[in-house]
Amino acid sequence: MGRRCVNNPLASAMILALTAAIATVAMADTTTSPDPRDGLLIQLTTAARQRVTLAAGDHGTALGVPAIDDVLAAHGVASVRPALRFPPGHPDLARRHGLDRAYLVRFDPGADAAAALAALSALPGIAAAEANGKHAIHADGTPDAVGAGAGAGPGATGGTVGSTTAGAMAAAPRAVIPDDPLYPTQWMHDNQGQVIPYGGGGPVGVVDCDMDTDQAWEITTGDPDVIVAVLDTGVDAAHPEFAGRMLIGWDFIDDDADPHDQHGHGTRCAGIIGAAGNNGMGVAGIAWQCRILSERVGDADGSVPFEAGASGIVHAADAGASVISMSWGGLNPSWL
Repeated sequence: MGRRCVNNPLASAMILALTAAIATVAMADTTTSPDPRDGLLIQLTTAARQRVTLAAGDHGTALGVPAIDDVLAAHGVASVRPALRFPPGHPDLARRHGLDRAYLVRFDPGADAAAALAALSALPGIAAAEANGKHAIHADGTPDAVGAGAGAGPGATGGTVGSTTAGAMAAAPRAVIPDDPLYPTQWMHDNQGQVIPYGGGGPVGVVDCDMDTDQAWEITTGDPDVIVAVLDTGVDAAHPEFAGRMLIGWDFIDDDADPHDQHGHGTRCAGIIGAAGNNGMGVAGIAWQCRILSERVGDADGSVPFEAGASGIVHAADAGASVISMSWGGLNPSWL
């Protein structure tokens, strides 16, 4: 199957304006067996939702709907709360999509969550029910240069340029050439057939199969009014590549206001999107001026619970994000 490339500077400028990031989405199986630690996601019918007495944002052990509460109690419910961590900023839109009827149920250790799922699914007041599964974040073993010393930067792959040297690239005609030391390895900006070594060897790039961002940067290097939300394992907010442009969202894994990266993947993705260019360090991101909003939805193992991902999307949109980066996925979709 042939490789298709886009070599239109205007298209690249649009990519910059929208600050889209290129990242690999892992197509791994999501968790299907209910685990009491992960909980269940249930969506009530409209009629059942009207009977709920649990206030928005509250935690409890009952919803106020007797038939549902009886099943929860019989199976060792530990807590129940709205599936979205924060009340949505656009409640009418949330109601239109049934998000106001979505709840996360957790059970006591040793509970039979599979039996609870079957019992809940049979109730007339339940519109949908599923395990709170997990999406997977891709981790391919690519060398990580984040925090590796001077010259390192988020999104860097390390290594040196093979058949095309930095000097040769500088001599070639182009619009903008950032002085970031690892820029010559970033073939997605300007592919001249570089050999990028990945642990003893690597692929030879296809000449001009790139985004032509070196030409697009002559038009724009991003806009500080544009917020790009990175829904991932968190972002290293102290990294100098993001200085003055980081916005702190929420940690939906530890449920606190410190979405620090405990894995590394989120910081790399943020670097691809918006690492400062032409600053003499690390790599050059796509949009150097845009602000980065960190929403931690992935744990230290690179797993994204369904409810964390959904909560992060709504929270980021309510915080003013124009673009959301989600470099994760799976084969089993969630109704949430």
